Amino acid sequence: MMKSLHFVIALVTLTLSYEVSAQQRVVTGQVISEEDGIGLPGATILVKGSTMGTTTNMEGNYSVNVPEGSDVLVFSFIGMSTVEEIIGNRSIINVTLFPDAAELSEVVVTALGIERDKSSLGYATQQVSGDNIRVAREMNVNTAIAGKIAGVQIVSGSGAKFGAPAIRIRGLRGISAQDPLYVLDGIVVNDPASINMDNIQDINVLKGANAAALYGSRARDGVVVLTSRKGGKGDQVNIDFNQTNTLERVYILPKYQNEYGGGYSQEFPIFEFDPAIHDPALSGLNGMPMTEFYSDESWGPKLNGQMVAQWDAFTPGTRGYGQARPWSPQPNNVRDIFRTGALNNTSINIGKSGENYSLNTTLSKLNRTGVMENTNQDKLFLNIYFNAKLSEKLELITAANYSESNTFGNLFEGYNSIGSNVNQWFQRQLNTGLLREYYQMPDGRYTSWNINSPSDTSPLYWDNPFTMLYANPNTSNREVLSTKFSLAYQI
Repeated sequence: MMKSLHFVIALVTLTLSYEVSAQQRVVTGQVISEEDGIGLPGATILVKGSTMGTTTNMEGNYSVNVPEGSDVLVFSFIGMSTVEEIIGNRSIINVTLFPDAAELSEVVVTALGIERDKSSLGYATQQVSGDNIRVAREMNVNTAIAGKIAGVQIVSGSGAKFGAPAIRIRGLRGISAQDPLYVLDGIVVNDPASINMDNIQDINVLKGANAAALYGSRARDGVVVLTSRKGGKGDQVNIDFNQTNTLERVYILPKYQNEYGGGYSQEFPIFEFDPAIHDPALSGLNGMPMTEFYSDESWGPKLNGQMVAQWDAFTPGTRGYGQARPWSPQPNNVRDIFRTGALNNTSINIGKSGENYSLNTTLSKLNRTGVMENTNQDKLFLNIYFNAKLSEKLELITAANYSESNTFGNLFEGYNSIGSNVNQWFQRQLNTGLLREYYQMPDGRYTSWNINSPSDTSPLYWDNPFTMLYANPNTSNREVLSTKFSLAYQI
């Protein structure tokens, strides 16, 4: 099992260790099951005494960075015995895990916080420990249990709008199937995105109607029961500090054709200069082929590199005003609209336990920039838990969970969105760099590639996608506070 990185405060001295990546070595191998000899996907490999680790892929293979001074790897998997391996001089370590008979007597948290012996339950339940969750530092409870719970289907959310994935327990029950019920320390949570995963001790997934009977009809699609961290180990202050930086990019896009450009016809319309209505700067384009600007599809002439007057040739203020450009494909013009998103997640947990009390506080701050320009999200979590045994039979329990989320940007999806525009109604010769550079002119005008005509450059159907990103952002703010106070008397 992964051990938390403990920092013991002695007087006012706090010692931190910093592991230099240049001193790390790489260990690879495979984790297989003794029962069938097949690789175990999702098995956890931890460097003993640290929070560094990884998980196996679908074939059970893994690769882990081991810092200098560490010489033991810990291998674990749900329902299997944990194995520790001394690394020594080895760079390849293959491990076989055996079924763990002790799990038959495992105690799990069920409905309403009731602890039951797992072997006594009349329904299916599976547990994921917080140590396994914090290896990958997932932000959302649904992604945290992906691949770790049998019978749970993950439905990915939209990364462009910071969407959270949905889960279905044991598949869809019908057209009215919904997300499961989420319960944190006995409190129903309506928004799973408000749960701080750095504050979770373990997760139990209750499957089937019998498992959720105490929660009523709301739990007909299953229950995800979460238990928060409860304090340190032993009579000492434990500090667990985590910093995670993640980059994300759009991975899969449709395959676009790059043989034909914008238009409905294989023949170009010809620009005819009229001094009565046209700027003299356009006179050099007289008799020049031009784009079918009114078309928002690509059934037009072949992209063979010939000189054509395009949208910027008729847009005053662009460097291409009054000039033709090669009629050439832009294979990456959709991908170039997206950028590399970045996630910065900082968390500190302080826990203290004594003979008759325990105290735990977790503070997490998350900053995220989206894969769409001018989009970002900031989150703040504060979790406080305290319990005290007032007498032999009387116990006090208090908890407070606060989350704040601020989201900014044009995150609309569906028809008329940016995604709908560039994937369905776009032209294959459009240069993304020019669209980005000239989405707004110095005089305040917004531009479009889908202009009405050479003499009317206002948008016909579609704005410039960067106009949609920078001129039409939305702001969303959400705060969630849940509290708990209870006195428990044992009869």
